[in-house]
Amino acid sequence: MGLSLADQRIIESMIGSTFGRLTVIKRAPNYKAGATRWVCKCSCGKEIITYGSNLRTGKTKSCGCLAIDTRKKTPYKHGMANSRLYNIWHGIKNRCELESSTGYRLYGARGIHICEEWKSEFTNFYDWAISHGYTESLELDRIDNDKGYSPDNCRWVTHKENCNNRRNSKNRLTGRMMSDSNGKARKRPREVRTPVGQHDKTSQPYYKGEPEEWQA
Repeated sequence: MGLSLADQRIIESMIGSTFGRLTVIKRAPNYKAGATRWVCKCSCGKEIITYGSNLRTGKTKSCGCLAIDTRKKTPYKHGMANSRLYNIWHGIKNRCELESSTGYRLYGARGIHICEEWKSEFTNFYDWAISHGYTESLELDRIDNDKGYSPDNCRWVTHKENCNNRRNSKNRLTGRMMSDSNGKARKRPREVRTPVGQHDKTSQPYYKGEPEEWQA
């Protein structure tokens, strides 16, 4: 028995149609239940068979590669939101961009910002970190403390190196005497540093000691 005129029109209208990343190539054999199935080619090159109802409702948009790509771009969906690197990145964004952050006056208010490449996507920061020798024992350090966070001004150093860099930087000194615009001696204001892995909060306490890692 041949196809009815209505079935022929459905086939003609479906073949070549695109749903998400899928393009309908031809009709596939039906299951016993009679639901119409279609052979589709994904934009990645893989072919799959799926029901017409799934295509029309948007339930099926790719061969599965769309979900994989989405997870790569969204750290909350692949477990990286709780990682040390994600917390470092989150802390940088807060103190550079969020005015309510405890550290904003020492970073964002001073013109210390995070580059657009890192700010737009955590994965960009992650890729840079991994390709530049990141390990759990290293700390992020800005080469020039008057400049912001970017690939050309950041590096991974040991805790000892980071402490030495802070002591050698005039912007990191605390409790030292300095002169104001009138030439009068006064104490340099203490810079507040918060440990990596703890999100900035306005109620965040001051720390007297040095925990495992300080933010750069």
